[in-house]
Amino acid sequence: MDRKYFIGVDIGGTNVRVVFATDSEFLLKIIRPTQKKGSETTLINQIIEMIELGLSTLQIQKEEVFGVGTSSAGPFVDRGTRIWTPNISGDGNDWKDVPYLIPLQEYFGLQCKYGLANDCVSSVKAEHLFGAGQGFSNLVYVTISTGIGGGIIVNGHLLEGKSKNAGHIGHLIVKKDGPLCGCGQHGCIESIASGKSILRRAKEQGIIVKDGTELTTKKVFDLYREGNPKAKTLIHETIEYLGIMFSDIISLTDPEIIIIGGSVFMNNKDILLPRIIAYISEHSFRQIAEGVKFVPSELKDFVGDLAGLSLIFPPSVIQRWQNLKPWKHKIRIIKN
Repeated sequence: MDRKYFIGVDIGGTNVRVVFATDSEFLLKIIRPTQKKGSETTLINQIIEMIELGLSTLQIQKEEVFGVGTSSAGPFVDRGTRIWTPNISGDGNDWKDVPYLIPLQEYFGLQCKYGLANDCVSSVKAEHLFGAGQGFSNLVYVTISTGIGGGIIVNGHLLEGKSKNAGHIGHLIVKKDGPLCGCGQHGCIESIASGKSILRRAKEQGIIVKDGTELTTKKVFDLYREGNPKAKTLIHETIEYLGIMFSDIISLTDPEIIIIGGSVFMNNKDILLPRIIAYISEHSFRQIAEGVKFVPSELKDFVGDLAGLSLIFPPSVIQRWQNLKPWKHKIRIIKN
């Protein structure tokens, strides 16, 4: 039977997304809240149920599936076959780690192609193939959102590491004895400059909204734009720490381009991007940093849909998608 269909899975702490595609188009996207109650097989059982729903909806046999690529919050354990993430494991359950690849292989068989990578690692792959990273061999993708993460490509090679955990940029330490991070370290950039951490710091510093409504990360940036002195100080400090992180990334990876995504950055790139670039020009290793491009994500909200697929697409399909750009067309969505 001809294996002509592709499945991409995006596992987040809030939602699981499963997309179905051919060599030229998206067929379907299914979105469900991530299940976190029950045994440690709950998550993989949920994903297989979503896959079965998609296959039956599209009248596809599982033997027709070429591959399943998965983009997931990490880190991974057991040589990358099991998932452990604070956003899922331990959040209302006692899971130590979640089995993933082996049950998937048992369902589809060994002739199916499998890919599993950290969400930011697979995102740098997607941007490299289909977005702002096209034409570059040395690039870094950084997301600044609820958390902070990254993916790295050097000389055309995706860096994964011994357990597929390379690129955990959010856990670079930028402040000695800084805030406690979810990973157990102190002073990680994620504990200072992620959306969640910006909000925490704002509350600690007594920043409030005049109308008495609840403070959010968005409102902190709104206050910055209004000229609120405390908000301006907090955001400028945040940019300085992000600058330290980006300077470290440049020294470690020697990239041609750094692509930045994530909701906190994309919604406030007018504030963040020029100031990050200015910091790098003044404080980084000039001979390495010179010429490095900083650009926003080109794929934006589509990066999650393409991340898992980018791990399994064969070269002929990659080329076809580069030409057709199917993600720019409307996708049928099932939510339940």
